[in-house]
Amino acid sequence: AQMIHGYEVPRAVKLGDVVEAKVVQTDKEGILVDVGTKSEGFMPWEEFDPGRKKTPPIGEIMQVYVSGKDETGRLLLSKKEADSRLNWVKFEEAFRDGKPIVVKVVKIVKGGVLASLGSLKAFIPASHVSLKRANNLQEFVGKNLTVMVIQLEKESKNIVLSRKFLLLEEREKRNEEEERTKKRKSEHKEN
Repeated sequence: AQMIHGYEVPRAVKLGDVVEAKVVQTDKEGILVDVGTKSEGFMPWEEFDPGRKKTPPIGEIMQVYVSGKDETGRLLLSKKEADSRLNWVKFEEAFRDGKPIVVKVVKIVKGGVLASLGSLKAFIPASHVSLKRANNLQEFVGKNLTVMVIQLEKESKNIVLSRKFLLLEEREKRNEEEERTKKRKSEHKEN
């Protein structure tokens, strides 16, 4: 948005944008939202909550993806796609910055487990689930794990994670701290 004569002027919403939207109305077809630029948008239920387990309250604010326009010129929107894109950015930032990220293990697959962040799925090789090779991967299903992103391919949406690398890093930090503590104690005894 830009400022003109002290007033904020909202920028035009374009195809491919992720924008903030406010729920105005819901019906059997989907959700009508206000995107703040004197334009309304429509989101079919499958683009909000594919299982339709919940209905958003009127006034709820959410991030939506602008996927197109219908024949009347009304914006077509998707919360599902916005969430997917925002979660991809979280994976990118974690990968770029070498920061941990929390994912939920959803099921066992060949060679490891599948974890999710929203609708995005990522693979954790069995050898990277814990420090020692986990004999029972089932114990991790349904659990949230803090992991590092070790491979990220945008074109194929291939995401590979490691909990082992994070655990090794934490163990190394603990060992260094213990060494510093021992050194301080021995220096203290000498004085």
